[in-house]
Amino acid sequence: MSVFFLFPCKCKDKGWVCLICRKLGEVFFIFTGMRSLFVLFLGMALTGSAQSYTSYFTGNSTDLDVSAKGGVCLMGGSTEDDNGMRWFLERANGGDVLVIRTSGSDGYNDYLYNQLGVSVNSVETIVFNNPSAVNSFYIHSKINQAEAIWIAGGDQWNYISYWRGTVIDDLINAGIQNRNMAIGGTSAGMAILGGYYFSAQNGTVTSSTALSNPFDSDVTIDNTPFIDLPILDDVITDTHYDDSERKGRHVVFMSRILNDNGVTAKGIACDEYTAVCIDENGMASADTLRAFGTGVHPNSFGISNSFSFGPLSASFLVDIKTGGKIYNSTNAYAYFWGLHQNTLEGRESGLGVIPAADVQDYYQNIAF
Repeated sequence: MSVFFLFPCKCKDKGWVCLICRKLGEVFFIFTGMRSLFVLFLGMALTGSAQSYTSYFTGNSTDLDVSAKGGVCLMGGSTEDDNGMRWFLERANGGDVLVIRTSGSDGYNDYLYNQLGVSVNSVETIVFNNPSAVNSFYIHSKINQAEAIWIAGGDQWNYISYWRGTVIDDLINAGIQNRNMAIGGTSAGMAILGGYYFSAQNGTVTSSTALSNPFDSDVTIDNTPFIDLPILDDVITDTHYDDSERKGRHVVFMSRILNDNGVTAKGIACDEYTAVCIDENGMASADTLRAFGTGVHPNSFGISNSFSFGPLSASFLVDIKTGGKIYNSTNAYAYFWGLHQNTLEGRESGLGVIPAADVQDYYQNIAF
């Protein structure tokens, strides 16, 4: 007969979760008799886990225990924004980065590990092949070892139905709250990070459908506790905002939250190739925050006077404002895409010291 004793570690987590916390040295397994049966049982467990998930690993297999910097990176989908991803990697502080998803493969590994110029100990992608993967001790330990977790694009309903209300959800939130773990996501990965979220339980919904009937069955707004980010408690996100079918539905989402919950929600949306990076204090960092125009002119003055002559009276006012900068989004995009007439200059012969081959890059850099 085999007897197993499990001594939990001294971490702050509770229940059986703490048995697979980072301090693996404090977990002891004592067994007697039937050694071969125990080995067989262990082998069967490992085989079952392997079928429920796929792991792709790049980097140093020895866990590096460092203090993460925290923060949230929200990305709008399609190709990643390199600057936003560098910011995200820096929040890992040289530690271990974990990518989680329910489809796809290892496309992030080399990109994050050696193509952005930010040193990290390792990058591992774990693909949840089915919901039973949430019970894998291996995945639990990897979440507990991560300094940053990135949620890839895909189907947000898969993420919700696989992870919400499970130990995966608990471990991610514990990492954010207790270890200052950074978290981010793109497309569907961004969609689930708000306190309110479009679950896509019945599939996607277009703006035309949502605007014509805000209570359509496809308008599935949820606020069941999931990823706990206090700074985004009253926020609902949306992505791929380049698509005109996204903007109208986002307004409907916020209206439904007000109608159903009495909460005046805020919306955060990203175009593709765009990131919003929020540091651990809830503020955008200086290198990701850009000012487009000035809301108040730095210099303003005026002269006014009035006079009367018999039954007639008149007055005048001269109001002058200087030093302000007007941001013109139309011009910015026209410069970026080479549609503004000013971008004709230099296309064939170059622009000063800038060769013709680099003129497009020049106009794109000054566009925003």
